[in-house]
Amino acid sequence: MLDVIIVQLVAKLNDNANLKAMVNAITPFKTMNVNTMYYKALKLTSDKVTGQIRFELTVIADTYPKAINAITEAERSLLTFGDIPFSDDILTITRNGGGSMENLDTNTFHETVYFIITHKERI
Repeated sequence: MLDVIIVQLVAKLNDNANLKAMVNAITPFKTMNVNTMYYKALKLTSDKVTGQIRFELTVIADTYPKAINAITEAERSLLTFGDIPFSDDILTITRNGGGSMENLDTNTFHETVYFIITHKERI
């Protein structure tokens, strides 16, 4: 099920033209390439009816505003509001923290955001 959820999330991110104008790629692998977004996913809970995943996005950008704007666009693509589900599989997506770091060695800005994805379980 995790792979189905990730495919849906990344597809939604790739559909965001504003985000794609800021990052060259959205990849599952940690990278040091500038203007790239990478993701990680970790299963958190499951009660056989619903489950939760922590979905982490990190942007490495050449400017701090670009890093912040890329995360903002990701939020616009992913966050759910009210009772409207994200998809048939994904019930809710909420933000659950994040942080910033400047890498002085590479002169890049790293912005990370964590999302909690609540999804239907299919056992």
